[in-house]
Amino acid sequence: MRQPLQDWGQRVLLIPIGHDQTRRHFPWVTAALIALCTLVQLIRFVTSPSEERLYELWFEQESLEAQVVLRFADSDAVDDQMMAALQSAASDAERYGLGNEFDPNVGAAMMAMSDQEREELLTRFRGGDLVNLDDPLYERLMEVDAELDRYLKNDLAQTMGYRPSSGLSINLVLSAFVHGGWMHLLGNMLFLWLVGCNLEDRWGRSVFAAMYLVGGAVASLAYALVHPGSDIPLIGASGAVAAAMGAFLVCFATAEIRYFYYFWSLFSGPQKGTFDAPAFVAFPLWFITQLWYAWIETYMHLGVAYSAHVGGFLFGIAVAVGLKYSGIEATHLLPATAKGVEWTEDPEYLQARELIVERRADDAVPLLEAVLQRTPGHPGATHDLYEHGVATRQEPLVQRTASDRIAELRRTGDTAGVTRVYTRLVEGFPGVQLSERALFDVAKAAAEVGPAALLIHATRSLITSFPQSPLIPGCLWEVAGAQEREGRPDLATKTLQRLTTEHPYDPFADQARRKLEQLSSGEAG
Repeated sequence: MRQPLQDWGQRVLLIPIGHDQTRRHFPWVTAALIALCTLVQLIRFVTSPSEERLYELWFEQESLEAQVVLRFADSDAVDDQMMAALQSAASDAERYGLGNEFDPNVGAAMMAMSDQEREELLTRFRGGDLVNLDDPLYERLMEVDAELDRYLKNDLAQTMGYRPSSGLSINLVLSAFVHGGWMHLLGNMLFLWLVGCNLEDRWGRSVFAAMYLVGGAVASLAYALVHPGSDIPLIGASGAVAAAMGAFLVCFATAEIRYFYYFWSLFSGPQKGTFDAPAFVAFPLWFITQLWYAWIETYMHLGVAYSAHVGGFLFGIAVAVGLKYSGIEATHLLPATAKGVEWTEDPEYLQARELIVERRADDAVPLLEAVLQRTPGHPGATHDLYEHGVATRQEPLVQRTASDRIAELRRTGDTAGVTRVYTRLVEGFPGVQLSERALFDVAKAAAEVGPAALLIHATRSLITSFPQSPLIPGCLWEVAGAQEREGRPDLATKTLQRLTTEHPYDPFADQARRKLEQLSSGEAG
């Protein structure tokens, strides 16, 4: 369950909205899982009882049971002074808005007998051994018990949820299809779509479905290890989704996850934007937080099954590692999922290549333009048109293709190629305007392989052309790092100060403040 983080008057929302990985097939299994979970939630919404009424019945049942215990407890088990203190506590709770459900009889009943004695007494009372069946207290307790029983039988969370006290059961899997509410469902399905589509595309439908369902069961068992014998039902797909996340981390570690962030501050008002983080950074950070809360969960129920998240995530990693290093993935799964999607080149692109080989590049341009119109970003057509534009000094052609050329080089990991293209543009085509993403890719590439002057130039161009870009803080952070490596802490300090001043609530600003403290202490030393 996602909850907004509150810190120093701010409300922060962080949502993954996509990544840079492509797929070849429609994810039928992933879509079916989402549809099934949504259908179950719709059925539960229509058929389940009102939570308000359920809470009323639970409180009344607890109060009636307390009255039973006090009726049959020793007369000196709870004296008048203790009862007066409990009544005063209940009155204070109601006065200060802490709830008016606290019945002093409940507290008194807990002091009157041990847990085992209370259970034995209530069992005998419900069996009719202690009072006549027309006793008003007996009649009302039976009515409440019956109504609660009817309500719980109609609640899918109760019938499909997994209780550790039940041992091994089909609910180990069924519990992953029912959720506590629409926001609970939405959060889980968002993450499932984010990672499930590509795992299904990579492994195939049957293997992915098996991993997901078994992962959900393993996550439920992890919850049972932390809460052995518990009768609190576990519901939600988060354990199974965590298994998919663990597998995704192994298979797509370098995938760039795009996040949308929104926060509101008393000082700056609403702020929103997006940023990218690689899976090998984002998912381990998420796992560390789950591990921390799972440790706390061993001492108390937190309302969220973090132990299930941990168990599912580790299971997903184990499955992905096993498939990868056993050779099963390479020899069986990948060839099977590649069938039917073998790539064939565009005939017009092949024709254009023949013309280029024959030194008739001008005749190839219309064909290449047609290819790009049908397949935007086609790497071969983009490369050939870009190179032809550079060779013939056709700036409009370079303008149309330069950003896509940089994107393709960055995608394939040719960092040095990115810097070469940008250097050529700066020197030969200063009027060419790159896209926001292309400038950011150049800055990232220059930060990795240099030179620092190219990084600074790309960052300045990004700030000038896209002054509201959420990518600017990341570029400024890289510039400061390059300046420090070149032995210019004075320039690095100015860049970091600009970052913290102009983008005070960006995540990079927090890193900049810490770095400024380090630089300041270094100068003082």
